[in-house]
Amino acid sequence: MSFLRFIAATALVVACGGDTTSTSDAGQDVIVGHKTFDAQATVDASAEADVAKQPWNRMSNHGGGALPTPHLRAIYVGADGIDASQSFDDYISFLVSSPTWWGTILAQYGVGTGTYDGATYIPTSTFIHAGDVSGGFINWALLDTRVREAIHATIADDAGADSGTPQVPHADAYVVFLPDGVEVDLGQGETTCANAGGYHSYDNEEPYAIIPPCGRLRIVVSHEIAEMVTDPLPGSGWYSDADEQTMYGGEIGDLCNFITHADGQQVTALWSNKDGDCEPQP
Repeated sequence: MSFLRFIAATALVVACGGDTTSTSDAGQDVIVGHKTFDAQATVDASAEADVAKQPWNRMSNHGGGALPTPHLRAIYVGADGIDASQSFDDYISFLVSSPTWWGTILAQYGVGTGTYDGATYIPTSTFIHAGDVSGGFINWALLDTRVREAIHATIADDAGADSGTPQVPHADAYVVFLPDGVEVDLGQGETTCANAGGYHSYDNEEPYAIIPPCGRLRIVVSHEIAEMVTDPLPGSGWYSDADEQTMYGGEIGDLCNFITHADGQQVTALWSNKDGDCEPQP
């Protein structure tokens, strides 16, 4: 498998402990963004908390930029209250309207006003086909196909004919929550839970984040959304070249992988070029 910017990540351990809530076709060309999370960032960030702020353009734009006024939609695979994720609707609505986290930090990278367009529930049996999951895991490339199919599917009318109505209303980016019992085989011996709490990818001009069951945490959701809107086509948006080849990665959340608070809510800290530091500080 040939991944672009597919870098090993450490397991979710310390980063999750504080959370109180729970251009390509499929196949070889799929582009997968960075994953989560390292515990050392928490220590480093705390040690630097009292250092005077100095601008540091650690993150740079690689030509593709960010999503300027993104409309986000959640896709919950499964049945509400049965095997689907708990709802993150209120939390995502908060994120896109947060004056500190979104309006101050993400705005530095050309991300303007965000809008949460709501959620679509897709039954597990519709999204995942027989034989897709083996030992509790679905292959990342196959999952990419299923996401693309779901986004472009239409709903049948009462007579069973194609109504032309999209199954999932169009958005600029999607957050896909996988159902209970379905994790992702990332290839090269890596899996979600063991190596990543979540990741973001891009297919046919549609950025999306994947949140597996073990990633149903505010730090994961906020981390992947921030990276998805600042580096929607991984490798062409905002990231740090100097940090890109480290084990942690160089996207906006990778540089500051720890829990903090903004406007009264738990979020992941993000790198601020303006402050030359991770913000908001804990």
